[in-house]
Amino acid sequence: MEHLQLNGTILVVVPHSDDEIILFGGLIQRALQEKHDVHVALVTNGDYEATTEEKGITRPLETLAGLKLLGLQEENVHLMGYADIGMPKAESFIWRLWVAEDENHVEPSHVGIHTYGPANHRDFHSLWHGIPAPYTKKAFREDLLELLNVVKPDMVFTTHPEDAHGDHAGLYQFLREIVSGTLYTAFCHSYLGDVAWPLQTAQFTCPPDMEEQWQRTVKLDLTEVERRCKGKALEI
Repeated sequence: MEHLQLNGTILVVVPHSDDEIILFGGLIQRALQEKHDVHVALVTNGDYEATTEEKGITRPLETLAGLKLLGLQEENVHLMGYADIGMPKAESFIWRLWVAEDENHVEPSHVGIHTYGPANHRDFHSLWHGIPAPYTKKAFREDLLELLNVVKPDMVFTTHPEDAHGDHAGLYQFLREIVSGTLYTAFCHSYLGDVAWPLQTAQFTCPPDMEEQWQRTVKLDLTEVERRCKGKALEI
């Protein structure tokens, strides 16, 4: 397995709070240590259990605090402000947008029909256009395109197309459509169930349902300090 070599401006794009730490917490630390320009985009508010915007900003605020602990400046965190309505593809907000035939169809959430964010850290569309974006396929794709134009990344990291969570798989599809060059992905939810893999005391081996993808895997070995810092960020 080859070692990952970081280059230029780094953009991490994830669906939900904690994904950025679980999947890329070590990478973010290493990139900052190597003086790369690092940006993280949180696509949804993770507001699955919320019914108001006041409740819905809870998890994005946790993301800001966790990334601050890793050393990332708040101005380099982009809160896209979209919805989180379920995990299976049939219930997943991002997957439902991806398969929508009408790109202007509004996909409502438990909270509303447009993007939102904390008062002191506005959602991406509101920040750049003064108004929130509607929950549509067209607006979602355009916001991702604008994010790429603003950040101008040399390397993009996101979630895996075969992840069992519809938001994870759907986000990959949108990015694969608009990102030129290599799109680096990380795997979180298995169709065999969420298991503690790999065990910290075990050899780093292929997960049971990823044999084909394993042949194209790269790795980033973390130091003990990086692992501890990642763990502390997850506790927030």
